[in-house]
Amino acid sequence: MICHLILLVSVAMPQRIVFACEASQNSGLYVASMDGKACRRLTRGPDWDREPAWSPDGRWISFCRMVKGNPDHPRSYIYLVKPDGTGLRQLTFGDNQDSEPEWTADSQKVVFNRSGKDYSTCSTSLDGKDIRQVKNQYFVQVHGNWAAVLKDTMGRGGLYVRGLWLENQITKESLRLSKFGQEIEGPTWSPDGKNLAFIDQHRFGGTVSIFNTIPKTSNRSKVKTKPSPPEFRAVLYSAAVPSGKLTTLDIGSIDEIQDPVYSPDGTKIAYLKSMKADEWNGAMFDQLWVMNSDGTHKRRLSNHRGQDFSPRWTRDSRRILIGSDCGSTLIGINGYYSTDDSCLRIIDPKTGRSRAVHFAAPITNFELSR
Repeated sequence: MICHLILLVSVAMPQRIVFACEASQNSGLYVASMDGKACRRLTRGPDWDREPAWSPDGRWISFCRMVKGNPDHPRSYIYLVKPDGTGLRQLTFGDNQDSEPEWTADSQKVVFNRSGKDYSTCSTSLDGKDIRQVKNQYFVQVHGNWAAVLKDTMGRGGLYVRGLWLENQITKESLRLSKFGQEIEGPTWSPDGKNLAFIDQHRFGGTVSIFNTIPKTSNRSKVKTKPSPPEFRAVLYSAAVPSGKLTTLDIGSIDEIQDPVYSPDGTKIAYLKSMKADEWNGAMFDQLWVMNSDGTHKRRLSNHRGQDFSPRWTRDSRRILIGSDCGSTLIGINGYYSTDDSCLRIIDPKTGRSRAVHFAAPITNFELSR
């Protein structure tokens, strides 16, 4: 009797990128290999397609389509398309601004933000027929039973302040993470779901400088107080889940720190930090930094006169991909970056060595498949 042993080997598909281009003649979404050799155009047309997101199973790409028209009455909708360019479908309609699509872990629903008369979090099935809405919050990211949610609450002087909350989807337990809050950015989960990194743009103020003056008619010192001007800062925190204990990872000036993202192995965090181009020029450029996930061993990985954007890790945690203007003059288009020479940089976080990959169209924003 002869027994044959058959060994089944699972081979992971090479990671691909989907990127948006907003250059007038090349506007649309593209899918490409990381080396730039295989590039396929998925969408085209007069409107702006942006914020692409891969489904976890890799079968679909969700994105936001911003309709060109009246700037005082903007409209945008959520769409789906397959990575080969087929199956294009519109999921949302109406007089709304739908944006920032994300996927549930089972790839069966798309979650997005809706603004208009009110703001809310929505989810939809892949046929667009089952849309559910939760008002007065911005849904951000879910990991297991916990969701990171942005809410506006009444602050001092009757002004609304945006805060970051943890909400357990099973027990309905709720915990506020941000204590200061001017603007919250970049909530991102660690791979094991035990930590949540986020940026709190807030004001350090209320300090009082005290100085002495000696009036001409008196020998006694008179103490006067003068409030110092408030200092606005961006603080990158890591919050432990579910305790909510905060650890400060980095501090910068307002809007100076952006886009934190954990490596898939959970040991590192890549992020952007604005740096001066040189001592003679006050221009600031977003540059790539990396640190250990506990905030130690911070290192600057890019150092050039240009903007970096959208840091993403490869699934083996050995490379970081960033969009870059590749040294050309970068301009903002509707809150996104675009140039005639924007490209992808692939960086080794250990050595800082990088190489540029150019595609058939300039990159405005991109996402890496899982």
